[in-house]
Amino acid sequence: MYITTLLLLLFAVFSLFTDLSVRQRGGFFSDEAAYFSAVQSLAYDHDLQYTRRDLFRIKKEFATGPQGIFLKKGNDGRLFFAKSFIYPLAAAPFYRIGGVRGIFFFHFLLLSLVVLMAYRVARRRFGEDIALPSAIFFLFASIAWVYFFWITADLFNFSMVFLSYLFWFDSREREKPWLWIFLSALCIGLATFSKPPNALLALPLLVDALFVIKRPKRVLLFFLGGAVPTLLLFGLTTLLMGDWNFMGGQRKSFYFTFPFENPGDTFDSLGITMSAANYWQRFFLTPSIFLKNLFYFFFGRYTGLLFYMAPGLLFLTLFLLSRKKEKLGWVILAVFLAEIGIYTAMAPDNYFGGAGSLGNRYALNIYPLLFFLFPYGLNKKKLFLASCWSVLCLGPLLFDPIYYSSYTGELSKNGLFRLAPPELTQVASLPVNINPHVWRIPTGGGCYFTFLNNNFNKVTEGGGVWSYKEGELEFILEAPARSRRFHILLQNNPSPARNRVSLRIGDKRVSYTMGASEVRELTMEGIKPDLVIRDTAFYKGSLVSSTSTIPFFTAKENRDRRRVALFFKPTCEPCAE
Repeated sequence: MYITTLLLLLFAVFSLFTDLSVRQRGGFFSDEAAYFSAVQSLAYDHDLQYTRRDLFRIKKEFATGPQGIFLKKGNDGRLFFAKSFIYPLAAAPFYRIGGVRGIFFFHFLLLSLVVLMAYRVARRRFGEDIALPSAIFFLFASIAWVYFFWITADLFNFSMVFLSYLFWFDSREREKPWLWIFLSALCIGLATFSKPPNALLALPLLVDALFVIKRPKRVLLFFLGGAVPTLLLFGLTTLLMGDWNFMGGQRKSFYFTFPFENPGDTFDSLGITMSAANYWQRFFLTPSIFLKNLFYFFFGRYTGLLFYMAPGLLFLTLFLLSRKKEKLGWVILAVFLAEIGIYTAMAPDNYFGGAGSLGNRYALNIYPLLFFLFPYGLNKKKLFLASCWSVLCLGPLLFDPIYYSSYTGELSKNGLFRLAPPELTQVASLPVNINPHVWRIPTGGGCYFTFLNNNFNKVTEGGGVWSYKEGELEFILEAPARSRRFHILLQNNPSPARNRVSLRIGDKRVSYTMGASEVRELTMEGIKPDLVIRDTAFYKGSLVSSTSTIPFFTAKENRDRRRVALFFKPTCEPCAE
């Protein structure tokens, strides 16, 4: 208990004393920009309308402004913040009282309440001996706690779902459960308004009331506490914006220049369209892609539960292996799997939250369900071994959560993550893409690079790339699906040491030993793509070098001061019609 108290005190101290403007490098980006702006507007103007006054307030505190802010034009022409407003509404009073630090204090309260309620419920299910360790393990051996540092709805959604189930199971043990049932329903209702697929999460609780504990009257209270507030909130959204869906209609994202900043800056003349209005025409889904996404959801390098939410996978595994299972556990598991199907089917090219995500932030909405499988056989030894696995995966994150929250693609570039497959179906949304020198670098003939680690120099030489040092440069290569050949140009660094080179694209591999500044041209054909989406083929690849040098110091008349290993340029042969 002492360790838990100190842990929560650490978050409280951060909340009260952190300098957010320094922490945020002068501004907010994407979802954080939209949520923080909405918090300010609700705190000071008591509305969700975007005006020049909102922009002034944001830039007054954060000079770079709300980069990537989402705005939506209502039917009456007014502009609104295009995010669900329940999290900003809950955080606004804390912001008004404590400024930006107040938002983190709100997160601290959510985190503390989850830990205390999880301990209370786990004490009855697992026993006093492992109740607190299991609660701490489930929360802090995953990425869930890291979203404490994010001014987005992710920790809020996670907490609302978790608390809904905790209140419900706690109500089972109370003589007068009505307040707890109402709180459970209210939490799931707020989570549903924030993220509509969460509506399905109420099903296990309703099944429990009707068929397990057989208290049908509780269903009515659950409806009044959850469905009614949710419908009222959606109705308010429709009244304000003319559309219940904050992601639909005329919705855009804005960078660098914002509506009303200058006289000619308008919603229509600026921004990037980011609307769900034509969603069903844009996405591409096949049975093969759906199955790949299911695999990636559990074992992918950037989104896999195995790496980012290992405690949940442990609870799931123990539940399946246990001979003694509660029937309600099967309902919870079925809903969990159904939610995975919903996310991977509705967003096959971005089921996890996009390049700015750390792990699968959308899965935070359903991760709490796994705690309530209440697997038999859970003990301290299993918790310790699973914690060791989480430390091996997330160790750097434990020491520097703010850095990895800002540079979300870095955690997956080392350690055990390198053993996991990259999510080829998510290439346009991978966390590494926040670096503009990484994603879809054109090489010629319709080919594009996406680099998966940092072993490269900035591409400046006709679409080719110099790997930075000896070791592996890992990449994904996009090419027209009907291409038949890759023409490869390799040039060695000027070091006198022989360079052992290995190149792999898809299922084909070649190896050479190259001398100083040696140039080789080769053709690779008949390569099987790792994935084909519409007219684009994706190939996993790697380039391995054994030597590197700095040409300025090793070659006469060479003024290149970069460290380089090998120059690599693949070009697709044009497709025959």
